[in-house]
This record gives sequence, C-alpha cells and structure tokens, in this order.
Amino acid sequence: MEKQLTKEQILAKVERSRDWFDLEQDIMRAWHVVDELDNFIRAYVDGEVEMTEDQVWNRVYGIREVSDARFQELWATFEAQCKTR
Repeated sequence: MEKQLTKEQILAKVERSRDWFDLEQDIMRAWHVVDELDNFIRAYVDGEVEMTEDQVWNRVYGIREVSDARFQELWATFEAQCKTR
C-alpha cells in the first residue's frame, strides 16, 4: 500500500518542481487583477450590468480573493527560487 503524503510534503514537492519560468508566469497571472477590475468597472459604470450594492461588494470581494490566491502562489514560487540559489 502506497504511503499518503502530508499537505506539507505535497507543497514542498510542488515548490521544488517550480522554476524561474513558473515565477515569470505567476507574475503575469498576478497582473490579471488589473484587467478583471477594468472589465468590472467598465461594465458597471457604462451601465451594461445593473447591480445592487451587495452584488458590487460580492464581485469586488471575489476579485480580491482570486488575486490573493495568485499572489500567495507567486510568493511561494519566489521563495522556492530564493532557496535554490
């Protein structure tokens, strides 16, 4: 029977497998927050989408959460690359 890895072991394995290309990709993905906010603002301000205050909050909070996850991954990749140098 195969031994199951812990969460920490899985994360360490993923971190070891990431390289400078992954760091560059993570940086580019992190910039998507600007596009996502631009699209939301354009649709909301131009009146393409009518939203309640709660809907606006939910949309902005969703963008925030996705962005936070991207930046966390970016930071983990950066730290992994610093350790390998």
